[in-house]
Amino acid sequence: MRAKAANAWQKALNKIQITDSNEKNKHIFYTAMYHSLIMPRLMNNVSGTYPKFSKQYQTEKLKPGSNYYDDLSMWDIYRAELPLLEILHPKLTGDIVNSLILKGQQGGWMPIFPVWSSYTSAMIGDHTMPFIASTYLKGIKGYDVNEAYRLLRQNAFDAAPLADYKDGKGRRAIQSYLKYGYIPLEDSVKDAPTAPNKYRVHWSMLMMTTRWP
Repeated sequence: MRAKAANAWQKALNKIQITDSNEKNKHIFYTAMYHSLIMPRLMNNVSGTYPKFSKQYQTEKLKPGSNYYDDLSMWDIYRAELPLLEILHPKLTGDIVNSLILKGQQGGWMPIFPVWSSYTSAMIGDHTMPFIASTYLKGIKGYDVNEAYRLLRQNAFDAAPLADYKDGKGRRAIQSYLKYGYIPLEDSVKDAPTAPNKYRVHWSMLMMTTRWP
């Protein structure tokens, strides 16, 4: 098993080959590449059974040939890690998009920061959207494009009921964004614990709206 694991990592890291006389630079590069491939977490077993999203103790089964992933720290990985996976592992990336769609169907809303098979209210913005748009533009398949669009559009234009919103469903501060077209500093964005102050909320929403109008 140890040899199989070593061979699997060798194959994955050989996707990129660099030449450098400085061994330290190689160690830094391949260590970073290794870290980029640890997550997200594969959550299905060999039969395709996986835990349903936001449904305690319930399971579902994938179509043959698919994999289901969870623990997607979207705020942290949508800028660099996921675009790297799109280039190196398009099949895996398609499975990640399909996993997000399944989560949206099972929970009712496209998750923004899915962890531990649950919604979270972590972060503002909607980092699932640029990731799925990027995979689509790169021609990566293996998921229902129309269903992805439906769920993303719902996040962009609809406000979740208050109980669902407090449960982490829907975009943070969507009411203000729909009203003004931006998030004012006066909106403290409650129910977003990782946005501790108004200035951080303002900066990150500005970043999202300027990159993805």
